[in-house]
Amino acid sequence: MEKLRLNKKELNTVIAELSRRLENCNNYSKFRFNGGQIKDQTTIKKPTLIINTTAYIKMFLLVDSTNNEISWHGLIDKKNNTYCLYDILMFPQVNSSTHTGTEDEDYMAWLSEKITDPDFPIEHLRCHGHSHVRMNTKASSIDDEYQNNMVKNIEDNDFYIFMILNKHRAMNVYLYDFEQQVLFTEKDINIQLVNDNDGEELISWTAEMIDKYVSEPVYTYNRYKGGKKNGFKQK
Repeated sequence: MEKLRLNKKELNTVIAELSRRLENCNNYSKFRFNGGQIKDQTTIKKPTLIINTTAYIKMFLLVDSTNNEISWHGLIDKKNNTYCLYDILMFPQVNSSTHTGTEDEDYMAWLSEKITDPDFPIEHLRCHGHSHVRMNTKASSIDDEYQNNMVKNIEDNDFYIFMILNKHRAMNVYLYDFEQQVLFTEKDINIQLVNDNDGEELISWTAEMIDKYVSEPVYTYNRYKGGKKNGFKQK
């Protein structure tokens, strides 16, 4: 668990402690300060994350169906301290073996369509997941930056969940709980897999989603002087 935002009282306490330690520091090059520790964890309510079988199978079918990284969004229904991931959505993306991302214009058009759809539960769009293919599922520096940018505008009573999966069935979960101001990881979360039996045929869903939303980068090359292009002489 890690501390997220500080209230005014906590902020003043941290500033006072930091000032005290700096004043008594004799070697600044070795100065260390960790303000993100939660000393008293007895007051923290650890969450439960329920993953419906449809959502679970969809995620790993997407991961298994490509040798590139791939992304998706999840729909989360929260009741008290229980979060239910009940479905997976795809969106336009450009993927390679080491990166998954979006073109801003295509993604904003997709998001605008969802926001203006009166039947779409936009308030449940609170999850982002992606794969690391066969690499470990620890968040990279790029993942950390993406998460930090995504949660900047999350309200103090809201939440967001990030997930990283791979082909070995490993899963990392980062649950930003801005009501308790705590970042939970999978070791702090009671994760349950629950059968929903909605009857959707998922293999064809996976093929359709990849065909509709996923593309690979288009690389362009400079034309070289001297009648050469791409390093080869042109006839």
